[in-house]
Amino acid sequence: MKSSSESTGIASLASQSVVYGFGGVLARMLGFVLVPIYLHAAGPSAFGTVELMLAAVLFASILLRMGIVVSMSRFTIGETEEREWAPIVHTIFTFVMIAATGGVVVGFLLRGLIGDALEVSDDIVYAGLFGLWISMNYDVMARVYRIERRARAWVQYTLLNVVLTAVLTVVLVVRFDTGALGLLIGNFTGTAIVYAILIVARRETVGVRRFETPVLRELLVFSLPLMPANIALWALNLADRLQVQQLASHQALGSYSAPPGCRWRWR
Repeated sequence: MKSSSESTGIASLASQSVVYGFGGVLARMLGFVLVPIYLHAAGPSAFGTVELMLAAVLFASILLRMGIVVSMSRFTIGETEEREWAPIVHTIFTFVMIAATGGVVVGFLLRGLIGDALEVSDDIVYAGLFGLWISMNYDVMARVYRIERRARAWVQYTLLNVVLTAVLTVVLVVRFDTGALGLLIGNFTGTAIVYAILIVARRETVGVRRFETPVLRELLVFSLPLMPANIALWALNLADRLQVQQLASHQALGSYSAPPGCRWRWR
């Protein structure tokens, strides 16, 4: 027989999972509706370029974060008072901020090599580096809300992110005909705006004030073994984008990546 505390914990976990999942499902539904618009306005080649850059950004973020964001949950379990979380949250926040900034600097210096490898222009590389910085740091804020079990509050920010991203992307791609660059900038700028709001709203929770090197060492000992699994998951879901691009073209990649129900609309 399960105790009442166990039943309550399971119910709470289920409730949190449903609420967090709602934001992701809504984002995917809206994306499915908007993909035909993007394809019609920008074309399959631009869509393929975006898919390729997003795959590269995700891979770079996995390497740079070293799995440390996930460890936030592991090291806050059992801490009943949130003030005890400060060294963990601040250490992770600082590490990711430095890693993301360092990754952007290196990417800027190697922009020519990256552009040649992905067969994209410098503008696309710059947009990808902007997205790398924003997405890495945004993930830290998402994890903070998870450990605090504030799913409903986080869904509100997620919905704001989805709306801003959709509006900005449609305006840039449809109104100003910016193609792949507009798709990337619209996607990442919506997240950047929400991230700025979160930093202001949670300025007492995040920061660099309680960064501690021993805590960082302990976090990395836990998180580094998780990296191979993260890379394997990336390879399973997105590495095929690189293969299609190398074997065919960006246009073929756009055809490959678009949802099946949308492909006929622009062929």
